[in-house]
Amino acid sequence: MKLLFESWRKYLTETIGLDDNPDLSQDGFETAKLPIPLEFRYAETDETIETKEGPVNASAGDAIMTGTEGEQWPIPAEKFAETYDDLGDGTAAKKNIPVFAKEMAEPFQVKVSWSDDLLQGEAGDYLVQYGVGDYGVVGREIFGKTYKSWYLNGEELSKAEWEQEVQKMKGTELTEQRLIRIIKEELQNYQRRAQRELKEYGRRQRDAASCCLFNEEDKLLIIRRSETDPWRPGWWDLPGGIVDAGEGPMEAAVREADEETGIAVDNLVKVQVVAGRRLIRHYFTTKNWSGQVVFKRNPKSDFIEHDDYKWVTIEELSRIQNSIIPVYVVRKALNKAGN
Repeated sequence: MKLLFESWRKYLTETIGLDDNPDLSQDGFETAKLPIPLEFRYAETDETIETKEGPVNASAGDAIMTGTEGEQWPIPAEKFAETYDDLGDGTAAKKNIPVFAKEMAEPFQVKVSWSDDLLQGEAGDYLVQYGVGDYGVVGREIFGKTYKSWYLNGEELSKAEWEQEVQKMKGTELTEQRLIRIIKEELQNYQRRAQRELKEYGRRQRDAASCCLFNEEDKLLIIRRSETDPWRPGWWDLPGGIVDAGEGPMEAAVREADEETGIAVDNLVKVQVVAGRRLIRHYFTTKNWSGQVVFKRNPKSDFIEHDDYKWVTIEELSRIQNSIIPVYVVRKALNKAGN
């Protein structure tokens, strides 16, 4: 029966194509971060952050978080938008997203998906898995203050209860009934992993394009997402969107400006490319445009994505709390638009 079980596990492992990265859904526990408000700021330039696990490079536009113990760490802009709620007062709280974690018995190091730097963990620290190949390191004391309870087979347990159940399972003889139970659990774990991998596949990087449109007074056009918009309702943004198949980023910028504002743009100049976890955003700028701002229905979703607009200076933009527009990119765009 042991041979049968090992063959079954080997089959499942090869089917989903696991690499050397540990799958904590197998030997870890499910948890989620508590929605504790944490202070944060956006990096104005590239910088190095001294985290508890060692120095980590951060790019301009990344969110620099400050934890409950004063520790700091960077989060790429796209990932921050996906996983945190900006509370509008200089703090953000983690969204209720299930993750897997494991307390490590020995020192370890982890290659994270969003940085070339290796994070160092000590014995007793927790390895946290956010997705396929996406890891983090959380100190023991910080984990106890900021993460939820332990889970086993969907049941919430205290840490002591969880460890006791694990020890019971380890000491149980491999009977035929237990083998059937293990195979069922393996199938459930396989299904969960497959679902996560499909979700991650859908989150692979895509190209997007945004327009920095300036008027004769060097003011920038910004548009507010409507309350019915599924992503960041009520937040100020630039005209832009996803690059369609067979379309270049500049073509997409021209199309999106027309679809979202009714403005015809010309002589676009490329400003910068900002790569996030899910989006590679191409920024363009120009002072050559014509027309008046008119919000139209999105031809794909059939709803109006924006409900207000205004022209602002860079200084005014920097004071807007509910904005997802990187100020450092706008500064560079204004310089290029004037050339």
